[in-house]
Amino acid sequence: MKWRVVNYYAWLTMSSFKGLLLLFGVKFKMCLGFSRYQYRDIVVINANRAACSSIVFFKRTSAAIDVIKTTDSCRFNRVLNQIRIVVNVKMPLKAMYHRNGRICLVDMTQWPFEKQPEASIKEYACTLVRESTRGRICQNKIPCVKRTEARIEKVCVEEAIRFVRKWNDGSFDWIGYQNSTLRKR
Repeated sequence: MKWRVVNYYAWLTMSSFKGLLLLFGVKFKMCLGFSRYQYRDIVVINANRAACSSIVFFKRTSAAIDVIKTTDSCRFNRVLNQIRIVVNVKMPLKAMYHRNGRICLVDMTQWPFEKQPEASIKEYACTLVRESTRGRICQNKIPCVKRTEARIEKVCVEEAIRFVRKWNDGSFDWIGYQNSTLRKR
C-alpha cells in the first residue's frame, strides 16, 4: 500500500519520461497488480478498487468514449490522439491531465453513477473531452502558468460545453456542469 502512495506522489512531481516508465512499466504491472484493459488504443487502469471494480470502470470508460464517438467525430479523434492512458485514482479533483505519457487521471467517486448512470456517463464523456482539449493545448506548447491557467481552463470547459450542445436533448445540465467544473478546479 505504501508503495502505491509513494509512487503516485512521486509521479505527480516527476515530469521525466523515465519516471513515467518506472510507474507504468514492469514494476507497475507486477508489483501493483492493477488490471489493464485497452479500448480503441486507450489503456484503462483501475488503481482505486474501492470506487468500483476494474470491469465496471472499463465499461464506464468505454461507454463514455462511445458517447463521444457517436456525438462528434472531431472530438473523438482528439480524445484518441491526446489520451493514451486513463487511470482511476482517488484524488480531490474529478480529473487531471498529465502531458508526459498523455495520462488522464479520473476519480470515479466524484460522479453519481448509481443514482444517475446515463447523466454520469455523459458528464464523464465531457470530462474526457475537456482533458483532451487540455492535452491539445499542451501539445501546442502553450505554457500552463499562473498567468494563463484560468484562460486555459475556460477554453477547455467551453469546448466541453460545445460538445454537450451537440446532444440537443436537454437531458444534460451543461450550466451546472460548467459551474461544478470551475468550482472543482
